[in-house]
Amino acid sequence: MVNKIMEKPKEKFNPLSKVNIFSYLTFGYVLELIKKGWKHDLNESDLYGLPKKCKSKFNGERAVKQWNKNPSLFKLLLSKFGLAYLLFCLAHVTWVEIRSIVRPYGMSKLIAYFDKKQQTISETQAFYCASLVIFIKFFSVFYTANINVFELKYLLRLKTSLQSLLYEKLLKLSSNSILETSSGNLITVMTKDIYSIETNLWVFKEFVIFFVQTTTVFYLLYSRIGVTAFVAVGMFAVALPVQGFLCKLVTKLRLTVGKHSDERLQITQEALTAIRVIKMYTWERFFIGKISKERSKELSALLKMFFVHFLIVIIGIFLSGIVFLALILTYTALGYDTNTELIFYIDSLFGELTLAMGIMIPINMSRTAELIASLKRINKVFQCQEISKIEKIYKDALIDINNVSVEIKNQKVLDDVSLKISKPGLHVITGVVGSGKSSIFKVIIGLHNLSEGYCKLGGTISFAAQEPWLFPSSIKNNILFGEKYDKARYEEVLKICGLDYDLAFMQNGDETIVAEAGLNLSKGQQARVNLARCIYKDSDIYLLDDPLTALDANVQDVIFEQCILKFLKEKICILISQNPKHIENAENIFTLSHGKLVGDTNIIPAPTPDIGEEQKEPVRVSEAKKQSEAAKSSHEDDQYTNDDLFAEKNNTGKVGADVYKSYMRFGGGICFVVFIILLYTGSQVAHFTSEKLKAKWVDVQANDGSTMLPILGGPYKKQDLLLFTTFTTVFSSLYNLVTLYSLLRFCRNASYNVHKLMVSRITTAVMTFFDTNYLGNVVNRFSYDLNILDERLPMMFLHLFRAAFYCLGILVLIATVNWVFLFPSIIFISLVVTLRILYINTGRNLKRLEAATRSPLVGHINATLDGLSTIRAFDAEKRLTNEFYRHQDLYSSAVFTMRLSHTALIFYMGALSATFSTIIMAKFLFFPDDTSAGNVGLALTNIIRLSDMILWGINEWIEIETNMTSVERCLEYTKVKQEDDSGKTPKDWPTEGGVIYKQVELKYGDNKIPVLKNINFTIKPKHNIGIVGRTGAGKSSIISTLFRLYEYGGNIEIDGVDIKTISLSCLRKNIAIIPQDPILFSGTLRENIDPYKEHADDKIWSLLNQLSIENIQTLDSTVANFSAGQKQLICMARAALNNCRIIVLDEITANMDTENDNLIHSLVEKIFKNCTILTIAHRLNFILSCDMVIVMENGQIVEFDEPKTLLENEKSLFAKICDKASS
Repeated sequence: MVNKIMEKPKEKFNPLSKVNIFSYLTFGYVLELIKKGWKHDLNESDLYGLPKKCKSKFNGERAVKQWNKNPSLFKLLLSKFGLAYLLFCLAHVTWVEIRSIVRPYGMSKLIAYFDKKQQTISETQAFYCASLVIFIKFFSVFYTANINVFELKYLLRLKTSLQSLLYEKLLKLSSNSILETSSGNLITVMTKDIYSIETNLWVFKEFVIFFVQTTTVFYLLYSRIGVTAFVAVGMFAVALPVQGFLCKLVTKLRLTVGKHSDERLQITQEALTAIRVIKMYTWERFFIGKISKERSKELSALLKMFFVHFLIVIIGIFLSGIVFLALILTYTALGYDTNTELIFYIDSLFGELTLAMGIMIPINMSRTAELIASLKRINKVFQCQEISKIEKIYKDALIDINNVSVEIKNQKVLDDVSLKISKPGLHVITGVVGSGKSSIFKVIIGLHNLSEGYCKLGGTISFAAQEPWLFPSSIKNNILFGEKYDKARYEEVLKICGLDYDLAFMQNGDETIVAEAGLNLSKGQQARVNLARCIYKDSDIYLLDDPLTALDANVQDVIFEQCILKFLKEKICILISQNPKHIENAENIFTLSHGKLVGDTNIIPAPTPDIGEEQKEPVRVSEAKKQSEAAKSSHEDDQYTNDDLFAEKNNTGKVGADVYKSYMRFGGGICFVVFIILLYTGSQVAHFTSEKLKAKWVDVQANDGSTMLPILGGPYKKQDLLLFTTFTTVFSSLYNLVTLYSLLRFCRNASYNVHKLMVSRITTAVMTFFDTNYLGNVVNRFSYDLNILDERLPMMFLHLFRAAFYCLGILVLIATVNWVFLFPSIIFISLVVTLRILYINTGRNLKRLEAATRSPLVGHINATLDGLSTIRAFDAEKRLTNEFYRHQDLYSSAVFTMRLSHTALIFYMGALSATFSTIIMAKFLFFPDDTSAGNVGLALTNIIRLSDMILWGINEWIEIETNMTSVERCLEYTKVKQEDDSGKTPKDWPTEGGVIYKQVELKYGDNKIPVLKNINFTIKPKHNIGIVGRTGAGKSSIISTLFRLYEYGGNIEIDGVDIKTISLSCLRKNIAIIPQDPILFSGTLRENIDPYKEHADDKIWSLLNQLSIENIQTLDSTVANFSAGQKQLICMARAALNNCRIIVLDEITANMDTENDNLIHSLVEKIFKNCTILTIAHRLNFILSCDMVIVMENGQIVEFDEPKTLLENEKSLFAKICDKASS
């Protein structure tokens, strides 16, 4: 989420807008950036601006408009991008056709010129043929690089259109769709699947090109060798159905990979969000295992998919070699004569055909399968049910709900509800937990689709959700939420929402940055900021979903009186509440039961009075400011700067050798690497042996069909040579398959082990890591960066190894023809490597910037998913969409700059390659020797391949170097500071449950001011201790020290043992906590109660029956559709199962009605009667029943005694609090 929602970003410079034609064609405009990147590290300000037609707003609005006209993904792509796609296809087809015809013709004539027996080709003709081949080479460099720029802009338009449309869809998802579609799935679709479309979209163009190219090659073959060409047609036709079947398997495996990836990411996000609770439950091992299990399934399917993918390619390459030999054999068997020119003409054509039929078509069939799978997943999101926008048909403020029924997952949450409100004032909706109160608000907002009835509205709406939604920005921006700043109204809202006092204690005041989900604020502070946002907006209707329940009694009363009764008296204010004080002041009261409107409120028992903080008046804001240097409210007030919160660590310089060593170690170690190198060496030996045999066979044909030549240790006939060539081709193909699988296995091991260590280290990291790292950054590394390791690096290493060994083989082969060629080859390689050195720092920096600019985009999507109800109620979709555009444009700028600079590098390396080929051809033409035609052909064809392979290899080397930054980013999370789990693990400890605090002091992070100061108290075994104090007084910090979530000063003893000497896992396992927000994780009931399966079913069932949890059929049932009360009872079952001697109750009934409050209270007294209990609460029934009460203020204990004794002292703070609460 944004730092300033309405902030307009600074326009970046786009070099393509002001550049001359020469600089455009030769990429001169990129040199300045490469030069800067070579000398210094690049930053965000160095990124290029996007062309207007590549910007998110431009494409997003047009995509939405087109979708609204015709909601079809296929028609959208066809109408917006079809024509440009067709033009690209035509351009490529034309160029490929020219190249396919001209280059084989020129090469065959040129090679035939060196046949000493031929007399048809003159020196001038040979010169023209060489010039033609060189022209094709140079033109290819210019054409390919510049067409890539057009394709880059095209893909940016496509990506921004689809991502913007998906974000628009996200904002419209109905409640049912949100339940069915996980956040992990949405993030995967908007990142991985969009990337899949971006990289695989051109497969249709390639199919068209290679279909035309293949047809042309077959025609040229037929024109030279007649019906023999149909041998090739028949053999390829037989193979295509096999490859097609394998492609279907790739599609199936791709969907399986996507499914497990979604589930793995969903569990990861779930664990990161609830990491504090997971640590206190000591469930780290369970979640590590659960995530690793999904990870294993994901990588297993991925490995199979890669293997099948390469099997398709190997079949194509093998078939191309066999078809060539079969073609020549058939041709000679039919009685036709062959010569050097014919054989190399066919060989040149088969070079094109091998690329098409052997490599590109099989690869593109596999890529098509991946593309189809991604399109299906994206289309599935587009097909999700949307909300039905409630039309505001009235001018005046009005809510008219008539006979409304709502079903969620085939279960009615509202049944024939009717209510009409048009009169200003307070209107209260009341009812027990789960009766459907919040569902009425969701109907008004438009979150629920109606199965029956209608809802009509008039006027503007503000909404305060029961669960506060805060986004990472300043407190001020969270309140303004895009509304214009009105100083008088803003200051009044701060006052009536009780925030002025809290802000006075914060060093940065209302500019304090709110952390992820408001974790650096207390629950009460979160609730009041959430309420202030609602109140600040000048609306006609205010929907308040029990926003005061988390507040202390005094604050509740002040806010209710000043904010709701006075400030909103001229507005329609609808409040969900159980509080009789609120109900007494209502104009209308609507009581719900089981989704239906019933009688009056007398059926709702009056809740117990709240006990809370001291009245605000005794401590004025001015006094608080004076105290702010001496005292801070608690960890909840821990300060963050804007940079601290949003900035992700961006490394500089080259990727360290330790990153490569770590990756190699995770993959299998040096032995595995050596094994792969040996496999590649053997593969290339087999391949080039086949090439050498082919060249010898050409010389045999040129001399005489029966001539004997001494090769490989003896004389062989041409039939023997063909037999050897066939054998080496078959062997090479099978050998390649083994080599590919070994490399994929190595990369799979590396990816699996890196992820496993990441998960292990993150879940056991110190809490300060989660306090200071933005969730979007962490999720980004577990999604996009990990995807680099999973899918892109294996392909890059594969290509690099292939190119490197191919180049070495070609150099050896060329040396056997004429060792002189080694000198220009080495010079060429040196120049290309120099270009790589000059570019690599720029490429690496841009790759890091691309990763860094992606994190805010992912974070914005996450924050949007969390706050959908608030966003819709405030009609803030447009604002959030504009903010999404801003994040997306910044990320697209990084992508645009990175790929543009990389295309420039490819252009300059291509120009060097063309120059190198020219020099070699010139040597043969102007400095001829007695080299045979077969060897000349071998040299020329391989020299051209060498230059192409070197470019390919250097390009992959650069890609690996830049993408290894993702490995670097992932490895950073394997080095985060860990919790120290060393210490004793006594078996029968604690036995009593006595707790002693001695001079305990706590500071958070680098904050020099302690949030707990000189805390001293003693708790006797089996005593129930209440902890009270205003928001931020330090209540939760005491619990943090008891669980050792943070390092502290002083000593804490349990049964006389210093807990610092006990291992963390042993300590936390022997203390149970029931949190304020009942968290249930996805999975079964047993996994939520006893994840390690340490207890028998009978014991769990006995406990569930004792807690009277209804509607449970089996322990393996999922935990969906439980009410808030049931969730809290399940949390109680967790705490009771291990028979801990110490229990912590953290405001467990804050969000409950009186009936459930009393139920929970009675169960606590029954189940935990022999335990030491620490209770944080603000309801009198809990606190007054405690044996002792700790009263906190400004991080210090101001009172500690029996509640009765404190109440008898009229001057005590506790007595004043209770008096206020009961008045």
